[in-house]
Amino acid sequence: MSAPARPFRRVVVAIDASPHSLAALQAAVDLAASQRFELLAVFVEDLRLLQATALPFAREVATFSGVARPLDVAQTERRLRDLARRVEALVSQSADRAEVPWTFRVRRGDVAAEILACAEAGDVLSLGAAGWSPMRARALGETAGRLLRQAHGPMLLARHGNRLAAPLLALLEGEDWQQVLEAAVALSGAAPGALLLAIPPGPAQAAREVEAQARLAERALGRAASRLLAGAGPAAIRALIRRERAGALLLPSAASALAGEQGERLLATLDVPVIVLHGRQPASEAGERPGRRHEQSPLG
Repeated sequence: MSAPARPFRRVVVAIDASPHSLAALQAAVDLAASQRFELLAVFVEDLRLLQATALPFAREVATFSGVARPLDVAQTERRLRDLARRVEALVSQSADRAEVPWTFRVRRGDVAAEILACAEAGDVLSLGAAGWSPMRARALGETAGRLLRQAHGPMLLARHGNRLAAPLLALLEGEDWQQVLEAAVALSGAAPGALLLAIPPGPAQAAREVEAQARLAERALGRAASRLLAGAGPAAIRALIRRERAGALLLPSAASALAGEQGERLLATLDVPVIVLHGRQPASEAGERPGRRHEQSPLG
């Protein structure tokens, strides 16, 4: 039997040096190393920040002295350049250690829009579940929330302190559960114990488990552990992750556990990285295979 085409080929990580984005970088590198994906790291110079800096009444307050002084556009741009260099060094250190081919790209504009512009068919998008603000440490970040609504490919969300690990818990829910299964196989690999299947309740629950195992057998992947759930809400998902010691969660964007505010809280507070699968994935296309390369910032 010939090997099926790989649906994913690259991980695109959005990084800004915040603790959660550094966790997203580590998760991206771990995934790229284990599945032989490429890595594209994207640093976005937030245009809103630069526009706010240019306002005549804009001020910054020193952390220790409390002294307020006018914001300077040129100084802000220098700080962004310095931050981009530090971030690139972190990407280089992490990716080179794992022997992952990487590219570093600097963009300027709306953060979510620029990240989406970098994503292509066959990409997994990795980012921190929260941003810089300590006041929102237990809430989904603004950029993550926007990308969850706008992205078309799979999104990997990580929090500071999380590390991508096996087994990958895949929730086979909804009409496109076969797609979730295929993505889980592609992202977890074929190692024994790397994949755990969760089957939500319903009249087809038992039949779905049988069909899922049959599909794995057709791929000569062996039988994966599976659990028939009594419920598919956030509490049930949390309990299963703890009980099975899952190292990551994969679920469709239409999963019942992600509905409404409770879904955002689940994504923002889980103790493992989460991969959200959006709709049907387009076939991966052959493209440039980057080595270690830096694309120049528009700042020069």
